[in-house]
Amino acid sequence: MQTRMRDRDGPTFDDAFNQVVKRAPHHLREPLAEIFKRLPQERERARWEAAGIIAQANALEALGTPEDKAAAEGARAVAQFILERASTTR
Repeated sequence: MQTRMRDRDGPTFDDAFNQVVKRAPHHLREPLAEIFKRLPQERERARWEAAGIIAQANALEALGTPEDKAAAEGARAVAQFILERASTTR
């Protein structure tokens, strides 16, 4: 399975993912990693799952502590990255 795809002028998926996943809430890191791994093969499923992670992050941000809000921002950034790439990756 190849995950080191590079956008024309951007970072590799691995590099970008690693930059923001550390900010994600601990309980969302593994689901994000699984979506990321499947992205090249299962774009449609990755889009739906990333949208679900964004919804969870939004809820965590709305109801959580300041630390939760910062973590939610990281999770949302990763999920948004996956969502955008799932829409454009061939």
